[in-house]
Amino acid sequence: MSSGFFPTVQVEQSLKEAEEKALHARRHQGIELYPGGPVDRYGPPRDPSTLLLEPHKLTREERWFQIFFVAAPWIFFLCMLSAPILLAQYHVKKLGERASLARQVAEELMETSDADFFRLCTFQDLREIVEQPLHAFLCFLHPDTISSQVVAPLLRDVASLFKRLGIRASVALVDLSAGVPERMQSELPAALAPHGQLLLPFAFGGQQAAVVDFAETWTAAEIVKAVAAEVPGAQAAMAHTQELDDICEQLSDCLFSLAFVDGDSRASDAASPAFRSSRNDPLAAGSHSAESSPSSATDGDKETRERIGGERDALLNPVARVKELNLIGDGGREALRKCQDAREKLRSLGVQQSH
Repeated sequence: MSSGFFPTVQVEQSLKEAEEKALHARRHQGIELYPGGPVDRYGPPRDPSTLLLEPHKLTREERWFQIFFVAAPWIFFLCMLSAPILLAQYHVKKLGERASLARQVAEELMETSDADFFRLCTFQDLREIVEQPLHAFLCFLHPDTISSQVVAPLLRDVASLFKRLGIRASVALVDLSAGVPERMQSELPAALAPHGQLLLPFAFGGQQAAVVDFAETWTAAEIVKAVAAEVPGAQAAMAHTQELDDICEQLSDCLFSLAFVDGDSRASDAASPAFRSSRNDPLAAGSHSAESSPSSATDGDKETRERIGGERDALLNPVARVKELNLIGDGGREALRKCQDAREKLRSLGVQQSH
């Protein structure tokens, strides 16, 4: 009995499977035989890699919406990508037009302005120089440094050269001894003067006024080259810089000799106790007479002692001899003449004392 039951069950299962396969085949055959029918509409596409559904499966409206929803994300993505680029190009174009207009106005002001080509000023006067429409070479100097006494006449000659050639650039000497803000003292130390900067005028190139540090050798050629980098017309002054540099070199040698060579022996004599106690020294004689009769000292004696005391201080301080010439503001030839006269006077005083 058991042996006959199992074959019957297997036969029934086989028949059910055959029926299911036949029905599935008929359904699949109906889908293929009748494309666009109600069953084919919901079937998978024939090409699995296609992006859009077959047109025959959709109505006219569905075909348009299918194209719209597929294309819309790409369109919005391209708009989001191109909008910042287009805005940047627009603003760059507008900024360029405004900068060119500001530069044109600045150049017109440069041509028509009546600014000083050379100016001595203090740190507080820089506002007026910054607001002028001309390029300016700024030199921050201190009268107590020999380098400042050498560079100042050179810059005066450079300013005269610019004026003679019609170059629209000025030179300004800023005296650091007249007072400097505390925040600038570390950037412009007086002991290391001079310091150089090239001032780019207000609104030139559509920007605020700016400065470019000058870190080259203090010669007329390097100064003119620095100015010519911003003012193309200044290149014409390069042919005249050698003469200015020669005068500056002569002035430097003359001031060095005046400070450290010509007055060296007199400074040694002035520092000696024998010189200070000498009866022939008017300063010592004046102090001796004042001790013997204090009431007999007159104003003339005081002035004489102050003058002689200043001369003795000048002998003991080499830089003081150079500072007394007051070369800041003079041209190179005038400064050289003053230095040579001072050396001749110092030599003549040395000869008189030796006799």
